Amino acid sequence: MRYLLRFRGRASRAEWWAVNLAGFLPYIVLFLVLPKGYEPGVAISALFAAVLLFMSYLWIACSVRRLHDRGKHGAWFFLYFLPIVGSMWMLIECGILGSVASDRYGLTPRMLREIFD
Repeated sequence: MRYLLRFRGRASRAEWWAVNLAGFLPYIVLFLVLPKGYEPGVAISALFAAVLLFMSYLWIACSVRRLHDRGKHGAWFFLYFLPIVGSMWMLIECGILGSVASDRYGLTPRMLREIFD
């Protein structure tokens, strides 16, 4: 779990997709399951906000590590905030394109698995 909270290192494409899907899938399921007009109480709203904040932190940390895996600085994450183009570029950069060879951020996750397996 400690690895997921760090901004250092690299993240594979599979890890990036797992964090993104694991973070948003429960909210989509809740949206589909809860009846229309459901008014949550204060406790449920606070819990929802806390979970959303935690998952956002995990998503940002994983995206920065994924950018490291692509050979880019973590500051490229701010491209997410460009309307439409930024999120599309980040989806392609983090979710579709592969890893670069060893760089200043260390070995690729695949190389590390081969070394330690």
